[in-house]
Amino acid sequence: MSILRFSVWAIVLLVSNDLCASDASVLLEQLKMKMKGASSYSASMIITVDIPFLTAPRANANIWFKAPDKSHIESPGFALIPKQGADMSFVRLLSEPIVTVDAGYEDFAGRTLRRIKILPVSEKSQIAVATVLIDTVRMLPIKVISTAKTGGTIVAELVYDDAKAAVFCLPSYVKLALDIAKFDIPKTMTGDFETKKETPGKSRKDRTKAFVEIVYHNYDINIAIPDSVFD
Repeated sequence: MSILRFSVWAIVLLVSNDLCASDASVLLEQLKMKMKGASSYSASMIITVDIPFLTAPRANANIWFKAPDKSHIESPGFALIPKQGADMSFVRLLSEPIVTVDAGYEDFAGRTLRRIKILPVSEKSQIAVATVLIDTVRMLPIKVISTAKTGGTIVAELVYDDAKAAVFCLPSYVKLALDIAKFDIPKTMTGDFETKKETPGKSRKDRTKAFVEIVYHNYDINIAIPDSVFD
């Protein structure tokens, strides 16, 4: 009798786990469909970079995107954006073969969000594992934590103040935090960094993270963009 009872519970647990995984997959599929609704867009950006012991000026830039994966950024002065952050875009991750794991719920920014882990199947994927916190009321990704196979982690926090852009999961503000010990941060610039003065009693090892804040505005969505823009 005890063996039978154990078997029944085992079946219930297996079915329950399958349903949770299925539910998580459905949520991610809904997000992917919202994102793919923006087949193209352009926007203006204000980029602020905080790197340990370096001073970088605030930059203005413009971005153009065209599905499935064409993007181009122009800045008349200075721009520094972590290349790995762009390569690890959430929509690109969802387009890969993945395994999803329902990780329950997590409180963040005053809300209770759905927590889902994502495991890419392809050996060519740059990401080892990612975790996304989803606002299931508005169906928006609020926080994405991506760990690369090299060991570096990027944490992206997203805000959606532009209602028209939010329909396609396009944020109005993104804050990226990355481990500078694990990532090379390439720069495209027409100026030089200035070295910050070290704070007495603190060494460079005290700061191992860099932060990039991007404000998006003037979105123009689903517009005709010539391929020459991306040449």
